[in-house]
Amino acid sequence: MMRFFFFLLLLIAGAPDACFAQKTEPQDTFFLAKKKGLLGKLGKSISRSVPPLEPVTIANPYLKFKGKTIRSVVIIPLGFDRNIYDTNIVKKNFGTRLANALHNDTKMQVIKNNLFFTKGDRVAPLLIADNEHFLREQEYLKDARIIIEDMEGYENSVKVIVYTRDVFSIGGNLSLYSPDRAKIEIREDNLGGAGHKLSFYGLMDQGRNPKYGYGTDISFRNIKGSFLNFTTGFKTFNPSFSSGRLEENNFYTRLDKQLVSRYSHWMGAAEFSFGKTTNGFHTDSSYNTYFAYSKQTIDLWIGYNFGSKAKIESDKPGKLRHFVGIRSYYNHFFELPEFYNTHYNSSYADRNGALLSYTLYKQDFVRTSFIYGFGRYEDVPEGLSATITGGYTNVEGTKRPYYGLSFEGTDFTRKSFFTYMAKLGGYYSNKFEDVSLLLGVYHFTKLRQLGTNWRNRNFVSLYYSKQMNSRYNEPLYLNSQYGLPYFHADSIFAKTRTTLKLESVFFNLNKFLGFRFAPFVFADFSFIQQVNVPTSKTHGYTAIGAGVRTRNENFTLGTIEIRGYYFPSPTAGMKGFRGDLSTKIRFKYNNTFIRRPERVLIN
Repeated sequence: MMRFFFFLLLLIAGAPDACFAQKTEPQDTFFLAKKKGLLGKLGKSISRSVPPLEPVTIANPYLKFKGKTIRSVVIIPLGFDRNIYDTNIVKKNFGTRLANALHNDTKMQVIKNNLFFTKGDRVAPLLIADNEHFLREQEYLKDARIIIEDMEGYENSVKVIVYTRDVFSIGGNLSLYSPDRAKIEIREDNLGGAGHKLSFYGLMDQGRNPKYGYGTDISFRNIKGSFLNFTTGFKTFNPSFSSGRLEENNFYTRLDKQLVSRYSHWMGAAEFSFGKTTNGFHTDSSYNTYFAYSKQTIDLWIGYNFGSKAKIESDKPGKLRHFVGIRSYYNHFFELPEFYNTHYNSSYADRNGALLSYTLYKQDFVRTSFIYGFGRYEDVPEGLSATITGGYTNVEGTKRPYYGLSFEGTDFTRKSFFTYMAKLGGYYSNKFEDVSLLLGVYHFTKLRQLGTNWRNRNFVSLYYSKQMNSRYNEPLYLNSQYGLPYFHADSIFAKTRTTLKLESVFFNLNKFLGFRFAPFVFADFSFIQQVNVPTSKTHGYTAIGAGVRTRNENFTLGTIEIRGYYFPSPTAGMKGFRGDLSTKIRFKYNNTFIRRPERVLIN
């Protein structure tokens, strides 16, 4: 089976990536591309296409059609041999023919169900911009474009053309850790062309009891055009948060409705999950004492977008909108490790409560490329949000009100991009306690050209986290998204943490069998003040390294990354060097300011 998928991968990888240039640039031709036969085909797959792109606000192309009547809506799905930015380009080869033959094209009705407008509506530039962004975010589409043209013979009437380009939706992942340990995933991201997802998971581990694990899940997306999504599944080898090993049986189900446009009225979600560990690796005594648990999680929330009442045709970019959300959650442990029946650990605390939030926000999208992708269009949000959160919580029988404030803002220019974040939240019980503070700045530079075949972009992030008057909250971890996540999960506990991350990425424009490559170098620093240690005792931890990422944008496989680390000051149980091979990485910018009511999370 794996040989078939690997062979299929090589055959289809030659499907062309879209050319993202806004204007034609001189093309460098790799010398093998001039050869005939097999060498020539190989050379053409390596030769570059140039995709430099200046950022542009998505709504801009539609502004001149504002208020005109839509007389016709035409949907044009493109095959793997077509270029979505120049439909006159047709590339026929064995790979594209095979991909078109094996792939189930997205059904026309599925695309129609994902449109926010119909024949007879008036052109609303911001709504159509939101729609193009929404289409581009679908896992089964490589890209999408919405073009508006005046109709001859009709006054103030237009034709809307929707171009879509599928990805090859059959994918998977094979992680071979050793001859005795491997994981596999087989996935269809566009089941029957209906836009739904079906996945199967498998595990083989000779050191585990039982040796084999399995799982599956299915996601129904945008059910009958309602923008409701439903997911359910199970896995018998979920990572246990008590040991980190693959010994949790987990069942989960989720129903959600996203805020797909600034004019959507409602959004929310209902989630349920149940997890129970089995003794896969430990002696019975250690398992029962430190690792055995079973838990249940129920999470319900709903929100209303007051900005949806705006007059769509006359609406303007940058308008402030209002969103109110309410949430109830319930986390309960049916079984605890014996040790934690008498020793409190925040990870095993029963928690429930209700939260209410009010958000003032504005958001538009800027279209660019070469941030996390390898040349395809990426939509980056530009705007701000300010949120006030309040509620009532119960942690292990202690009932307290909760109050929180948060602010996020972005600034995107042709020279650089900045995201700013400030969050403060805590509980009140005669005094404020379990107070959490998180400050952050994220920045990436303008895309720079290095010769004819290379582009470079630099990334910088700085985060400061602090906990005050802690009672029930978990401590700050060095192993955190705001710290250094590649250190051991239980290595360092802290009350303050400052982290600086630097990365420089070099995108190569050449393609080999449809894959582009991006070498990178990085240096990460985190300064920790540990729990119960004087302020003067601050410890610094560093990770320095390099690696390479690769991706074929025609697949749902995600990004493949090889990364090497050097740790000048490793913690107990760590070595000074480490290498990782990661597959199915989903690099994606967090592109919404509207979320469920939430406490400040700083790990």
